[in-house]
Amino acid sequence: MPSDQFKQIKSWFHTFEKIDQSQILYYQIRCKLVLCLSILMQDLRHQNNLQYLVITW
Repeated sequence: MPSDQFKQIKSWFHTFEKIDQSQILYYQIRCKLVLCLSILMQDLRHQNNLQYLVITW
């Protein structure tokens, strides 16, 4: 299951969707990178988190 940080970042992503459409791609990529890095740095053992990330987005 996603961690609280995962949910928090994803909620930010949904908030960004309401911003000017021209900026969505930038925020989408940025959020994905931040999320991937945070998951990798927190726990390299749980590959399921990355699989979940890929499936979700």
